[in-house]
Amino acid sequence: MQGPHVLRIYNLFFALDSAQGGARSAGPFAYILRTRGVREAWSLEYGGLRRARYLVMSGNIASRLFSTTSVLKR
Repeated sequence: MQGPHVLRIYNLFFALDSAQGGARSAGPFAYILRTRGVREAWSLEYGGLRRARYLVMSGNIASRLFSTTSVLKR
């Protein structure tokens, strides 16, 4: 399951986390990747964003994620 798609979504999560002070708090997306791993990142990209609604812990980050749908579908 590992490959460019996982790296791309990981980089998106990292960017959003950093914008929310992720360097200090590790951020919700870093937490999701640590606890749920690569399979969850895969399902976020290939299973659509519906599943993301249940994983995202911050409404602000959620709204930013859903506004970047095109990034996930490239």
